[in-house]
Amino acid sequence: MERKEHVVKVLISIFMKYIEDPDNPLRGELLSVFEKAFMIGVEEVISENYDPSMQHLSSYITQLLVLMNRGIIMFEEVRKNIFISQDQSQSSQFLEKWFDKMSYIMMNYGRRINQLAIIHTLPFLNKEMIAFAFPKIAPLVFSAVESYIYIKESKKAEDFYSPEKIDGYETVSMVRNVNAKGSKRLATLRANDTLMNANLAEIFITNLQKMCLNFQIDEEDLAQLLTEEKQQKSFKNLVKSTAKYFKE
Repeated sequence: MERKEHVVKVLISIFMKYIEDPDNPLRGELLSVFEKAFMIGVEEVISENYDPSMQHLSSYITQLLVLMNRGIIMFEEVRKNIFISQDQSQSSQFLEKWFDKMSYIMMNYGRRINQLAIIHTLPFLNKEMIAFAFPKIAPLVFSAVESYIYIKESKKAEDFYSPEKIDGYETVSMVRNVNAKGSKRLATLRANDTLMNANLAEIFITNLQKMCLNFQIDEEDLAQLLTEEKQQKSFKNLVKSTAKYFKE
């Protein structure tokens, strides 16, 4: 498991350095390879071919999800391949297992990438997937968007997801896994990661509106999918507070 974790870390570094840079001459060639790698990742997420008590499992799953989530965020084609595929049963399986494995994510950095990935998938889910996923999205995303609006408007960005805090989490990971030779390089890439400065409120409301337009539903319909009244109120307030960030 530790070797697999190291391989995934190397892939994340390559993806961040060579593919997320639109000016890199190797981007197109490598992206075609990574599109295949992401589909292998889909099978790995769906798979349960491991012992839950295995050492390094949490760290490996975290890194695997970071890799998959970066692909989901950065490229529409990856989102289509995963969620709008001919094999909708596999797409539904992936969605279920994807949410199940999110509990393994231990780092603030990984959580923010995960939140962005969830939001980017919204317009690509069918009605059945929305009914399944939306109650699970509430505790993972709503408070993060609320926090983003607070720190943006109060100008206290250093209180959440600061480079120092992200680095602190990574230092613990590096101490525990002394054999991960690429950790220092990966930590440097993360410190300069543009996704950490993404406008979470704008991305949330934009993708939510796209999903609503796709299925002719509104926030009242979505609120009804939430089982707790507190979550319903939180969601409605969130839609109102993020509406000013919406760009058609």
